[in-house]
Amino acid sequence: MLVKLGAAELAWLAADRALSAAGDEPVLAAVAVVPLCQALRAAGRQQAAFELAVVAAHQVAPLEPDRGTAAERAACAAALVQARAGRRRSG
Repeated sequence: MLVKLGAAELAWLAADRALSAAGDEPVLAAVAVVPLCQALRAAGRQQAAFELAVVAAHQVAPLEPDRGTAAERAACAAALVQARAGRRRSG
């Protein structure tokens, strides 16, 4: 929401705090990566957003059928969508 309001730096700060609050929980971290990637892209840091999203996706769940929980698969998919969004804009 903050990115859409033109407050990319504030969005970055809020998303970074959410990522810190996630701690060692990979599902929460992957979910927190989504707004952080959006803020990074809004700040012109497409490559950083892409790399962050890919790392988060790979830490949360493997992309194999019947592996991981539904929450893990959803968080992994959300992170991969963010990675793709960054790649689409940067090249």
